[in-house]
Amino acid sequence: MARVVHVALMVIVSSAAMFLAVSGQKFNAIFSFGDSMSDTGNLCVNGPPAGLTLTQPPYGETFFGRATCRCSDGRLVVDFLAEKFGLPLLPPSKKGGSDFRRGANMAIIGATTMESNFFQSLGIGDKIWNNGPLSTQIQWFQQLLPSVCGSSCKSYLSKSLFVLGEFGGNDYNAQLFGGYSPEQAAGQSGTIVDGIGRGVEQLISLGAMYVVVPGVLPVGCFPIYLTLYGTSNGGDYDQYGCLTRFNNLSVRHNSLLQAKVNSLQSKYPGVRIMYADFYSHVYDMVKSPANYGFSTNLRACCGAGGGKYNYQNGARCGMAGAYACSNPSSSLSWDGIHLTEAAYKQIADGWVNGPYCHPPISSGRKKKTKRKKKTSCDGELNKIMTVVDFLCAALAAAVVFATLFIRCLCSCDTGGAGAGIAGSRYEAMFVFGDSLSDTGNMCVNKSTASTLLLTFAQPPYGMTYFGHPTCRCSDGRLAVDFLAQDLGLPLLPPSKRAAAGDFRRGANMAIVGATALDFEFLKSIGLGYPIWNNGAMNVQLQWFRDLLPKICTTPQNCRGYLSRSLFVFGSLGGNDYNAMLFFGFTVDQARNYTPKIVDTIATGKLIAMGARDIVVPGLMPMGCFPLYLTMLPSINKSDYDEHGCLKPLNELSIHHNTLLQSRLAGLQAKHRSPAAASSSSSSSPAPATVRIMYADYYTNVAQMLHTPARFGFRKGMTSCCGAGGGEYNYEFEARCGMKGATACRDPASHVCWDGVHMTEAANRIVAGGWLRGPYCHPPILPH
Repeated sequence: MARVVHVALMVIVSSAAMFLAVSGQKFNAIFSFGDSMSDTGNLCVNGPPAGLTLTQPPYGETFFGRATCRCSDGRLVVDFLAEKFGLPLLPPSKKGGSDFRRGANMAIIGATTMESNFFQSLGIGDKIWNNGPLSTQIQWFQQLLPSVCGSSCKSYLSKSLFVLGEFGGNDYNAQLFGGYSPEQAAGQSGTIVDGIGRGVEQLISLGAMYVVVPGVLPVGCFPIYLTLYGTSNGGDYDQYGCLTRFNNLSVRHNSLLQAKVNSLQSKYPGVRIMYADFYSHVYDMVKSPANYGFSTNLRACCGAGGGKYNYQNGARCGMAGAYACSNPSSSLSWDGIHLTEAAYKQIADGWVNGPYCHPPISSGRKKKTKRKKKTSCDGELNKIMTVVDFLCAALAAAVVFATLFIRCLCSCDTGGAGAGIAGSRYEAMFVFGDSLSDTGNMCVNKSTASTLLLTFAQPPYGMTYFGHPTCRCSDGRLAVDFLAQDLGLPLLPPSKRAAAGDFRRGANMAIVGATALDFEFLKSIGLGYPIWNNGAMNVQLQWFRDLLPKICTTPQNCRGYLSRSLFVFGSLGGNDYNAMLFFGFTVDQARNYTPKIVDTIATGKLIAMGARDIVVPGLMPMGCFPLYLTMLPSINKSDYDEHGCLKPLNELSIHHNTLLQSRLAGLQAKHRSPAAASSSSSSSPAPATVRIMYADYYTNVAQMLHTPARFGFRKGMTSCCGAGGGEYNYEFEARCGMKGATACRDPASHVCWDGVHMTEAANRIVAGGWLRGPYCHPPILPH
């Protein structure tokens, strides 16, 4: 015990030092680029253009008491970001005589990603304001730099925050208002996203290290589009009253943008590129306005009172006859095109703290303690008291930490892998999913395994860790095995192995071939091949229910027990797409089923049973794996990206993951604590009764496959185990575990194990990214 106390004292000292260290830095400045969602006055610096209504009341009434050339009743997202990081509101870059050392705003109303010649080539050159496309805004920024940072710009900019966008909205507006259909406009998404990507790289070349890249909003839910493009066909609208085709355009743009961000993050590993999810947050506000304190969602606050949405082009906000609603903070939409200050405040919160920025802005910088300004009389006294107060706070924090540490030393089981503080967090872990997580369910029934000729029940599967096949689809452990060991839990027994007996520390319901959709539905669309009838999501949930009486005796005991357990729900959905793609569906046909697949996954059934901490993984980059590259090749070179991956398949994965994140964000918002009712007036997010963590398989695995050496691998997109066939070492008729197939000498040198699944070494990295970040939002173990 004396040694324990000695260790605890050391913890107190080191924790105090650690506490002092984390008081550190914040951003030097914020530099913003974009359009009317971000412009804080650039369009009005030289006098407002004729007919510009946003220079008239009631614009600006809520915070400024006057119009400031902002497209809202008050502050914008960039204003709230500046306030949150202790910076002044950003001056417009075109305003001469301003001090830009704390930041500047290059955004300007009407800005596009593309330059005027792009729109002229489409025959719609008259549909844009050529005020300042992205490339022009970056030129404005470069012109400011000598007055901001002199000759030491790289260092200065590396400690600044850059917000690049939202860009893209006006590129699509020009097309839509010029007579293009949403589907035709979507055909230009790749070009527009590439333009945004070039902008990100330009900023990085100048020294940017922290870049936020917002997506576009769900425009099909905005009064201007609902008014101008409304139809009498109910099928054109979703269940919330939004125009589906227009929202699909936004989803496509955001899917491609996330892929671009992922690619750039791989290319620039030392830079932190954050995708800000405008779409999911605003769409959730539309779906559940009361959760955010809004009484209206599809109706503009400011207008002339016309129609269902209070939007008329001839009587817009700021025009004669238009007026604001009595309480703008009760509305989501301000003028039919832009949002209210109340909405922007919550969006900023979602970007800073999550879950609507991936990763959240705040997780990458350290907060700086504000210091009281000294005077000639009390300077020394303030200095002394500041140090005393700070040391006391540090000591208090350290004592709390040490108390927990001593408790863990005295009571935790330290015999297993990962035991210790992490091991005390959860009593058990329960897993659902497919072959990425199955630890043996598929092989419990030997006759079934024999009938299906499962190659993963044969050597060299399992060679690295277990020394023999365990029915795991890898050379060793899976991501869920590493999670269990890092949390101080045993490797999870398959739930179908009744003889295993004790499931009190966890169980694994995952099974090879599992789908999200029920088998009967797959049969109804012509996909009844029996490999997919092993244990769909709902079947696995029933297996779990059947286990509960063996684990916890009463419903009350179960809810308490499950609230202290970790749930890993997936990955699910991959086999739904496999069933389609390998049996004749095109990628576009498979994509049509994504909403149904995602809605099935994000139902909240585990929450209803008592789960509180739930990890929900997305899909991996299918188009980068040997199976798909070999079985679904394209003769069109443009279908391959710069890494050799199939773009259509990766876009399908991204589309799935984008919708999944959106649904999970809505589910998270639904399960807030009672404090959530007041969250809109609070500077910090309300605590949640449920913690839903999106595990980003795609980004981490794509980075490993694209830049294997960065993670300690020699081979990315070549299988370790196979018969030596072709570029990827994958042949369907000579798969790993079949006659003639052999494993590479060092599986740890490969990302890919058998052309479909990953090696133990890659699974270890994936688990680490989920536990502590940055590939789980939020991480399983909070910092």
